[in-house]
Amino acid sequence: MLPDVNERIEQFAQEHSEKKKKKKNKHSKKVKKEKKKKRKKQKCQIQSESTDNSSIPGKEKTWKVKDKKTEKECDSQSIQHDEWMTVDFMSIKTVSSSSLKAEKETLRQIEQEKTQALEQSKLLERELNPYWKDGGTGLPPENCILPVTKAGGVEDGGLSWLRKSCQRMKEQAQKENRNFEDIVAEKYGSMEIFQSKLKEVE
Repeated sequence: MLPDVNERIEQFAQEHSEKKKKKKNKHSKKVKKEKKKKRKKQKCQIQSESTDNSSIPGKEKTWKVKDKKTEKECDSQSIQHDEWMTVDFMSIKTVSSSSLKAEKETLRQIEQEKTQALEQSKLLERELNPYWKDGGTGLPPENCILPVTKAGGVEDGGLSWLRKSCQRMKEQAQKENRNFEDIVAEKYGSMEIFQSKLKEVE
């Protein structure tokens, strides 16, 4: 291999080995700390045991006689415990997670309805469309809708156009002080042709 490549490989190997050493050192430090903590705990326990033993004058622990008060307290505790044991569990209300979820869901829906009602009231105050304003659908009621009528002159086969043309020719004849038939003859050829076109359309 080339010497440059060999040098580069050796560098990588050294860097890699240094990283491993650092990791091992860190790991060993953690283990050492844990061991120290365990030793300290053990020492503390041993010392506390030795102080307990030193407070007792004899080698063995002495027998303690219970007081009457402690016996009464124990009896009352056992009686309370017995009462707790005798409670009828069927009379206690049980709650399941599904019922809790259902209650939360109903509360959430009620809250959403309240917020929507507030938003709607605010929007309705500012609404300009009278059909939206009073809680409507935004469209006028069906009984108020008027039937749509076609505008005169639309799709009538040119009848309105011919009538308008006739009207203009009459106006032109009045302005120019000419005969109406002469103006019709100039535009359509003759009065008979114009009248025949009017009859066809009507």
